Amino acid sequence: MNDEYKKVESFYGSLSDIYDDIYYDTNKLYTSKSYMAEVFRYRLIIKRLKKLNISGKILDIGCGEATPLVEICKNTMLTPYAFDVTDEMVSRAKNRLMENGFENKNVIKANIADLNSFDDRFADNSFNASLCLGVMPHVPNVLEALKNIRKKMKNGSVSYVSFRNLLFSMFTLNRYSKNFFLETLMNHLEEDETKKLEEDLNQRFAVNLPPTRKVNEAGGTGYDTIPAKFHNPLTIKDVVKKAGFNKCNTFFYHFHPVPPMYENKLIDKKLFRKLAIDMEKNPTDWRGYFMCSAFLLELAI
Repeated sequence: MNDEYKKVESFYGSLSDIYDDIYYDTNKLYTSKSYMAEVFRYRLIIKRLKKLNISGKILDIGCGEATPLVEICKNTMLTPYAFDVTDEMVSRAKNRLMENGFENKNVIKANIADLNSFDDRFADNSFNASLCLGVMPHVPNVLEALKNIRKKMKNGSVSYVSFRNLLFSMFTLNRYSKNFFLETLMNHLEEDETKKLEEDLNQRFAVNLPPTRKVNEAGGTGYDTIPAKFHNPLTIKDVVKKAGFNKCNTFFYHFHPVPPMYENKLIDKKLFRKLAIDMEKNPTDWRGYFMCSAFLLELAI
């Protein structure tokens, strides 16, 4: 793994002691500094697993400190297996599983981008469900990572994989919007034309927003300094099909009722949070293509 991707390990490792407090403390859904989108994500997965009546073994790829895995296993008939890329998160995950009455010997250190790191620990075609949450933005090759997941899944299984939503940039009206226009929609232009358009778009979008996250909440590596790609929910299904999954459903989460720069300006934070949480109730709302910063794929074999 090159130095850029080593930064990913550093980012998550440094947050291991406070990760659950930042992202999963449900007592702070309306008051937390950062919006706890991850809570709505695992609740959605629980709902889907129950509807599909999935039981057996679940593999959590990039399990972090294992709060989603624990909550899912507590609410379903699934037995947990997991791996993460950092020693710190593996240790935290083992402790969390043990504290909640689950076996923790099946939690290891591994990397979804490196099949050799876990291939001999988990048999092919052996899992009924899998999670890969918050991982795909950081992998060098999404197709290869999806193939690595597919290799371990049984026929009739279901996998949940999350992505950052590229199309959200159409809604944010900030530097992401400018980059999306120039680098994705109009990447056919010559350099001179691109430069002219960039000068104009600098006046139309809030290109100073959002602030670059150079340091995280624990004082370590910031999210905007590590590889963290966006993916297009309209085109990712082609990649999924190549990886060997037969069916793909799309669900949206982390809704923004208005462009995020208006929070605490035109819309106070309390109302912004309430409106966002209300929108999470419909993860198939078509507006999610533009108003959600993330999406979840449900992949079946």
